[in-house]
Amino acid sequence: AESTQSSVSSGINAEYGGATATVACSTNSTDQMVTRYCGTTGVWGTTNSGACDSKWTAEVDSILSSMRDVDTTNETATTEAVDKIKDMVSSNADEMAVKDLTNITDSVGTLLAKMDEVSNETAAGLAETLGGMSNADTEVISELTDDTKAKMVESVESLVNKLPADQVVETASIAMKKISSITVDKVESLPQPTGGGGKVKASTLKMNKASKNAPAVAVVDKESAKKMFITPEADDAEKGFGTTEQSIDSEIISLDFGDSDDLDFDVEIDVDRDGDKTSTKTLTRICKSYKSSTKKWSSAGCETKEPTTDDGMYTCTCNHNTSFAIILSASDIEDTSQTTASTILNSINIAFLFLTVMCILPFRQFRSRRLMGIQAQLCLSLLLAHVLFLVTGTQTSSSGACTPLVVIVQYLFMVSIAWSVCASVTLYDKIVNALKSYGKVDKNYFVKCLVGCWSSPVVLVVGTYITAYAMGSPEAPYISKEAMVGDSLADTCWVSSPWKWVGFVIPIYLCILLNLVLFFMVARVIIKAGKQGSSTGHAREFKALLSISATACLPWIVIAFTAINVSIISQISQWLFIIVTGIQGPVMFICFVIFQEDVITNLFKLAGQSPPEFLVPPKSTSKSAASKSAQSSVVPRTTVAPTASAAPAKKESPLPTPKNDENIYSKVDDADDKKSFTGIGDIAEKEATAPVEQDDDVVYENNAAEGSDEGAINAASYPHVPQLV
Repeated sequence: AESTQSSVSSGINAEYGGATATVACSTNSTDQMVTRYCGTTGVWGTTNSGACDSKWTAEVDSILSSMRDVDTTNETATTEAVDKIKDMVSSNADEMAVKDLTNITDSVGTLLAKMDEVSNETAAGLAETLGGMSNADTEVISELTDDTKAKMVESVESLVNKLPADQVVETASIAMKKISSITVDKVESLPQPTGGGGKVKASTLKMNKASKNAPAVAVVDKESAKKMFITPEADDAEKGFGTTEQSIDSEIISLDFGDSDDLDFDVEIDVDRDGDKTSTKTLTRICKSYKSSTKKWSSAGCETKEPTTDDGMYTCTCNHNTSFAIILSASDIEDTSQTTASTILNSINIAFLFLTVMCILPFRQFRSRRLMGIQAQLCLSLLLAHVLFLVTGTQTSSSGACTPLVVIVQYLFMVSIAWSVCASVTLYDKIVNALKSYGKVDKNYFVKCLVGCWSSPVVLVVGTYITAYAMGSPEAPYISKEAMVGDSLADTCWVSSPWKWVGFVIPIYLCILLNLVLFFMVARVIIKAGKQGSSTGHAREFKALLSISATACLPWIVIAFTAINVSIISQISQWLFIIVTGIQGPVMFICFVIFQEDVITNLFKLAGQSPPEFLVPPKSTSKSAASKSAQSSVVPRTTVAPTASAAPAKKESPLPTPKNDENIYSKVDDADDKKSFTGIGDIAEKEATAPVEQDDDVVYENNAAEGSDEGAINAASYPHVPQLV
């Protein structure tokens, strides 16, 4: 046919998905049309040029007409008719149209139906005709219907059954023999097509038990078999990682034992494995049989025994009549590096989260503090989420436990991010908004966080699932059938789009964005306070910011980049997310336990020991600028010298020096130690009416903060920050 797929593609724009393109088969013929369907996704289907003639169509039809009318009892006339079509196919198959190949296949079947026995010469001509059609243009072969290909196979099987006993016919593409008798356990060498070039050894047959009839054998070479037989497809059990494609990888052995039953035999088949070493796929080979009734390949009724040596042959142990071949399954090579790294880092993460929870929750003096209680709940929810996430990773989309696990894991991660928001708001209130709040404390704040963080995600996650279930759209299922793992698609257990965005990703993005804003506001205050008063470097500020970023789950921000549909960016983002989430547990353990002097001291006391010096920061004797500023603003200075007769003035005790090395968490939870935000001490509390928490429900006014001359607190100097940090 003069029409090609490219010419048909030009007949319609890809934007018209769902339409069918139609063009004339040739410029000289407008009554014969070739069509091609354009899918709704803009992908072209197979060209249908079955109505098109080739330049050989008229001559082929004439030869076939004579062959169909030939007197099959006249062996000479039959042989001559067969030779004519054989020569036509041998010389011109590559220029024939789909119509020509279809008519030849039908005519050969009609001729064989009229014959009881076929001579070797006629059989060779018919075999060359059937095999020669595989030399047609690849595009034309691809347009042949499954029915036409099935008729080709049936003609080969019919032809070999009409051969005289023990007669061998060998052509370039097909070899045949009708065996008269066969002995149990005796290896029978099977005929082999002559066009293989000796790359593979001849197949063999061995009967494991006696059969009623000896078989009629037809062997089709690999390249011809790929075109004559329907392409095999992998079933669910045969699918590997990612995309799995199957192909015929050996010559096809057709065995027909007639009406024999209870068969048991071994067929040894050789394959060419030279390309295995350079393949970029995972390769597996299995024995399959072609069933004419279903026009499909199946592994049922056959067992595969792989060769024990490099030059060995595959053994198919089967129990039924049909055509057998070695089928090659090529799957994407599974990149387990991300899975392995994720499992290892998640395990480490889980271990440290567990340690952090056990270092805080069992002790009332720690969990009763507002911020530490929030951090403990954050670690607990993350611990549960990561444990179940590992379990979910072992499931597939078809698993019954997949959906409930996905819903629970999403819920637990949403709980975690909710607790991080509560922690961020707490830090903002205690550091940025400390002087504006005048010491006001909501004693029910933790309870509100407890109820809200554990209950509100239920509405979002479960509501999304119910909506997806109620809609029941096959195009938008709740669970994804496959997902990207590395660079390949794999069957995984996770929520699909758009539901993962609606009920999980977008809410997490919004929470992280809020945490990020609060983090920058808190960091600004801490950094400014450090510049004003620190004389020992910025180690305290760094530890504080690290602790806050871990509490606010800011490392999760890298998840946003995993959604970018660019391979290299997505890959880097996936690795960053695996690493960042994997070390979250160790970082939280360092921040919430190691950096907490009272927590680490308590742990060592339980063992009757004192913590080593490197875990306990040294006490600084230098006064910070913030301390000096606070002292000067709250302690009045006298300018009158005492007289000699006057009683000796009582020497004022020096103001206590703030502990510069205390971290942010020891003073944020000030409700426990009843200290002033200024952290100056008892004298500062008496001289400057700074807010003192005596009752969680009471709001104390801070006159100094309102601008009184005596004892005024300069808000710009952040006097409360050094101790908080």
